[in-house]
Amino acid sequence: MEAFAGEHGLHLFTEDTVAVNQAIVFRVEVFESTADFKPAKPYKTRLKWRDLVGGEQSKLLLTDRRP
Repeated sequence: MEAFAGEHGLHLFTEDTVAVNQAIVFRVEVFESTADFKPAKPYKTRLKWRDLVGGEQSKLLLTDRRP
């Protein structure tokens, strides 16, 4: 995965095995579970972006937020 990400200029979130295109604007937010939503995995951050029609998309990550 690291070689593939490097070859294609992608940013790799190693802990999550997720690679993202750096040409797309992403935001990373701290994730905290709520009383209504407690996932089984210990997610730490949420990756957010807008799709081609402007809708907000997100994915929970195990990766810590980096400065």
